[in-house]
Amino acid sequence: MRQEPKVVELPNHLLIPFLEQGNRNGKVLVMLHGVADSCVAFEPMLPFLSDEFRSLAVTLRGHGDAGKPETGYSTMNFKEDLVLLFDEMGIEKAVLLGASSGGFPARSFAADYPERTEGLILLGSPASLGDKPGIVKVWNEVISLLTDPLDENFVRRFAQGLETGNIPSDFLEVMLKENLKAPARVWIETIRGIMNEPFPGSLGKIKSETLILWGDQDVIAAREDQEVLEKVIPNAQLKILSGLGHLLYWESPERVAEEINAFMRFK
Repeated sequence: MRQEPKVVELPNHLLIPFLEQGNRNGKVLVMLHGVADSCVAFEPMLPFLSDEFRSLAVTLRGHGDAGKPETGYSTMNFKEDLVLLFDEMGIEKAVLLGASSGGFPARSFAADYPERTEGLILLGSPASLGDKPGIVKVWNEVISLLTDPLDENFVRRFAQGLETGNIPSDFLEVMLKENLKAPARVWIETIRGIMNEPFPGSLGKIKSETLILWGDQDVIAAREDQEVLEKVIPNAQLKILSGLGHLLYWESPERVAEEINAFMRFK
């Protein structure tokens, strides 16, 4: 049975949906999704995360059923919301997990708030986007020109470009509905913000241990990106999962959760 997201109102009046499970007194894991997804993106993996931890899957502003201000979709905006979320929910420190582009606010938080970061996990997260000719081409010719209402066929093609074919079709339909909840301006501003993100930026300031999980069939986040992340982030370890693609936490949620559980236990 699917879990109904809870909702917290931040001091900036944004409503943020989240999924929560596990021991409220245990170590905290806060998970951030990628562009156009929502907390629902972590549903397949939640059953496999240990109940000894408090696991929170958060919907970022503008996405899913979260509040959708007219503007404010840069990495800094997402990071500032995360600080408010920690304060509002009484989270002193946590392990941050960023999936795909969710890695950008996760790693930015880890760099700027080391005292509140117990660890960092990146799942198929690119090192940068603005230096990728193929992505720049898609930005110029497609993403930057998006208007509301979004074309469902575009959103479906976008999602299919991330898949390796090992994901249940019913869950893909659930996520398609979530993707369509993000207005065009959210897609545009979020991706523009990521493309303008400097690299390596403040990554050298990250003090916590970092686990980089990457599937060797990933066609979005290249192996070279993972290797450079491992190099520039102190105390980072790259672990390659064979046979998995960009959405590794959908393709093999149990396998990815095992890696996360092991990392959490040694924090």
